[in-house]
Amino acid sequence: TRFPHTCVIEIDGLSPWIFRKVASRLETDRQLNGSRRRQLRYLTNSIPRATAAVCRVLDAIDGLEWSMHFAKRGFIDRAKVQRDFATRLTRWRQTRDTLLTPFGRDHFWNWGACHMGLVAWPRLDP
Repeated sequence: TRFPHTCVIEIDGLSPWIFRKVASRLETDRQLNGSRRRQLRYLTNSIPRATAAVCRVLDAIDGLEWSMHFAKRGFIDRAKVQRDFATRLTRWRQTRDTLLTPFGRDHFWNWGACHMGLVAWPRLDP
């Protein structure tokens, strides 16, 4: 960690993937009327909205240094990762490359890590 004192705030909740799956099933069963569809759509984005609200509050606190866990789905982007961890990213990538074989590097990735510039997009065989 780059901070001398730390704490972790978990911003977890119902998965957008689960909401989409439920909505798909209900639509198939013709049980989802317009009002319920709107409610489900609203809830589907509750985690990103809550995360964005927390990030805005943290950004507004003068002198507070903070960052978000790489694996959490929030409003952390490539620029924020670079600002927060630039001096450590090279060492992190070297450690990852040492621990993983080329096969491992091609298979242990996620959209967030690629989007934030932590790892290269994998080479996917057709």
